Amino acid sequence: MKVDQIHLEIRSRMEIVSKDPAENKEQKGAMLEGLARMERTQIYEILTPEQKVEVRKKIITRHAAEKAKSQTPLKPPQPR
Repeated sequence: MKVDQIHLEIRSRMEIVSKDPAENKEQKGAMLEGLARMERTQIYEILTPEQKVEVRKKIITRHAAEKAKSQTPLKPPQPR
C-alpha cells in the first residue's frame, strides 16, 4: 500500500535524524516535526475525495475542541 510505503520512508528518515550527532535537540525536533508534516501531507494527497472530506471534518472538530479548551477560564482557588 502507498500509505505503508510513505510511513516506512518517513520513519527511516526520522530514525536517521534522531541518531545524527551533528544536530542539537532543537534542530532534531524541528526536523522531526517537518518530517511528520510531510508524512501527513503525502498521505492526504493519496486519499479519495470522500476520505479528504472526513479528514477535514475531524481536523475542524479537533481544532474547535482545542480552542474551547484553551479558552476555558481557570477557576480561582477557593478560600480555606
